[in-house]
Amino acid sequence: MTRPGYYVGDPPERVPGVTTVISRMRPAEPLMAWAWKEGRDGRDYRDTAQSAADAGTLAHRAVAAHLHGRPVVWEHPLSGDPVVDLISEEIIGRAKKAFDAFLSWQDTSALVCDQTEVRLVSPTYRVGGTFDALLSHGRRVLAEWKTGNAVYPEHLVQVRAYGALWEEAHPEQPVEAYILGRWDKVTGDYHVHHFEPPLTEALEAFLVCRQLYDLEKKCRERIR
Repeated sequence: MTRPGYYVGDPPERVPGVTTVISRMRPAEPLMAWAWKEGRDGRDYRDTAQSAADAGTLAHRAVAAHLHGRPVVWEHPLSGDPVVDLISEEIIGRAKKAFDAFLSWQDTSALVCDQTEVRLVSPTYRVGGTFDALLSHGRRVLAEWKTGNAVYPEHLVQVRAYGALWEEAHPEQPVEAYILGRWDKVTGDYHVHHFEPPLTEALEAFLVCRQLYDLEKKCRERIR
């Protein structure tokens, strides 16, 4: 049985994931402003966030099934029961719209999916990560998909960190382009952000975050 998490060395030592390491970059102010607005308009931000997460998760899982050549079944992402019994038709419709937007983009881009859910662990950086897909169309493209109102700097750092892990494991197969795809929470529109390597500043930011993660851990140990 495979243990959850990422491990390096013998005996195995657990290491953090990329998203955990770079979480310190996550902007708190936009989230607080959004939560305040939801409260002002008489909505519980936790309900709104869950609705958006469900729609995004459904769309993301539909894309994964499509890229694997499996049938796309609109089920609840947690229970596996039919969505019609568990989540609203509005959320289902939003997820389907997001998925259709992805299909339209795929048709026009002519990108071919080589691998999905690529899981990597780096002994050098002592970190693990799983990115959404490796695509190709004359170039090797590392792709990650998000659901949200914007693309943030941490997302760029995240894909560049995945690139570093990939190139450590496959030095003869460098990443030749990066794609961040984003589904809008409200409209379901699909936006594509294309980046060219080497993305030096994003790699430097990841390395700083990785160092900060270890330093913070040491400080936490001192104040126990």
